[in-house]
Amino acid sequence: MSNLGVVYDLIPFIIVSLLIISSVSPKINTLCLLISSFIIYIIISSRGLSVDRDAAVYKFVFDSLRMVPFDQLSEYSSVIGQEIGFLFFEKLANMSGINFFEFRFLFDFCCLSALLYVLFTYIPGKFRLISYFIYASMFMLFRDFTQIRLCFACLISIISILKMLEGKVKSSISLFFVAVMFHNTSLIISTILSVIYFMKEERLYSMKFALSMISLSSILSVLKPANYLMTLSFMPSQLTRYQGTDNISGSTLGINFLFSIVLSLILVFFYKKGEKKDIGYKFLYITMLASTCISLVFIGVPILIRMQILCFTGFIFFPSILYGIFMKKTKLGNYIFQISIACVFILNFYKNLSSGIIYTYIPFWME
Repeated sequence: MSNLGVVYDLIPFIIVSLLIISSVSPKINTLCLLISSFIIYIIISSRGLSVDRDAAVYKFVFDSLRMVPFDQLSEYSSVIGQEIGFLFFEKLANMSGINFFEFRFLFDFCCLSALLYVLFTYIPGKFRLISYFIYASMFMLFRDFTQIRLCFACLISIISILKMLEGKVKSSISLFFVAVMFHNTSLIISTILSVIYFMKEERLYSMKFALSMISLSSILSVLKPANYLMTLSFMPSQLTRYQGTDNISGSTLGINFLFSIVLSLILVFFYKKGEKKDIGYKFLYITMLASTCISLVFIGVPILIRMQILCFTGFIFFPSILYGIFMKKTKLGNYIFQISIACVFILNFYKNLSSGIIYTYIPFWME
């Protein structure tokens, strides 16, 4: 059974192997993305309860919902610490007669569908697989394997931001409410959506605005607003329950913060007035700037840094945007660029794997 530990090695091996043969062709790249994402989806959805720290809790809640009527879901949400939208989805699933593992296959498919929607709709064909690998390296072990509510909410949240950038306000707001119903971390994007909607483009994408927001966030970090917000009675119980625990102390300015601040300043520097930039460029800039500001405002509050990680999901747009700015448009240049990124993120994948966030892989049918 210990040999199953190599299952985790399959994730970077499959993606990078396919990337080597597909990075210069959009059609082959897309096909390889579908193959690798399907295989990894099966790996994720087949995991046993002992693989991560949250699965047993999710199974307990799923099974206990059979005894909870619909009109008591809101009350049960406050007691159990899970959002009403997720509980409603679980309730519908167990009413249909499926078991927990079948439900997880379904929910993981929803997460994968949201991710593929972003990759196919907003990222150029030849960069889709490397973007997927960045997601797998940076987020998959923490979200898809463990924090499944947060996984889905983050993906819906970034689609909401993208829709607002496209001017599809109703779709954006609807998706925002869906995301919040699955994880309250998504509340943070209400500020981002408001800024995009109300602020003029020439001001939003300016160095003056970026530096002003970073400076203001630095000042706010001294006041520690998070400690005050978590004491308010109207705040979601999923946040206030951490008051007085170790989850509201510690360091939050790490490598993600450095990437965020550097990338946001680079992108705004190259944003020329009057020049049309695509949605991906704008999205990467806004999410990196938001990630920077959230890191500063919620400094020392790790439980709220999930909001920063939500925004940092936009980093999956990094290869296509940075290639457009700095690289010569040649097949060889693109190939070297993507393989170089892949090498870096192989190391990042194993760094996250060694953190202990997940345990030895065992399929649920072998437990």
